[in-house]
Parts: sequence; structure tokens; C-alpha cells
Amino acid sequence: MNTTIQALAGVMLFASASQRAAQSFTFDKAWSLAPGDRSYLTADNTQRGMAYNAASGNLLLVNRAGGVSVNKIRASDGADMGTLSLGTGVVTGGTFAANLIGVADDGAIYLGNLSAPTSPALASFKLYKWD
Repeated sequence: MNTTIQALAGVMLFASASQRAAQSFTFDKAWSLAPGDRSYLTADNTQRGMAYNAASGNLLLVNRAGGVSVNKIRASDGADMGTLSLGTGVVTGGTFAANLIGVADDGAIYLGNLSAPTSPALASFKLYKWD
């Protein structure tokens, strides 16, 4: 490669990097919730996982305070939208019956427990799905 092409490539690379570095983003807090603002928001480790559901516009928060629940929070303003129906005796087992949550592109919700492989009684991993 001759030196003219190398120099031109270097200038183009520098210009490209300079343009990316010049971009800036500003984030504004839309809302906030503190421990105690709602019964399912505590200062310990009983809130486990959280996911955003683009299909509904809700945040899904896995909670173990006062029993297992998946609380729905409207992402736009923080409003309490109730809970995901877990059924009676369906979500069970593991070290924590509900631990992490995720949402697929099609809106399907997946909830997994926390299993402890050192304890055979708690070692079964379970994954639940809501369409």
C-alpha cells in the first residue's frame, strides 16, 4: 500500500472517530421509586430481576417480599399496574421460586427460579412461560 493511500485511510479513520466522539446524549429522570414506596419495594434482596415488556409498555419486577410475585410497573410514569398471574402452587421449588425474568421480542414472558446444585432438593431449575 503506498503512503498516499495510507495517509488518506488514516485521515478518514480519524474523521470517523472524531464524529462519533462528538455525539452526546442527555437522559432525564422520568420517575423514581424508593424502598417503601410500595409494599413490594424493600431495602433487602427480595427484588430479584427486572425486564421491560415492549408489547405492554410495562416493567416486570420479580419480588419475594411477602410471597412471590411479578409486579407490573408502567414504564412511562411508574404507575402500579398490578401483578402477573402466577396461578396457585404453579411457581414453586428451587432456592428462590422466582428469580430472573425476561421478555422475548414477541412479548412472551419467561421466569426462572434460582436452583442450588449443592442441594438435591433445591437443584431443579424451572422455567415458566406466559404468552
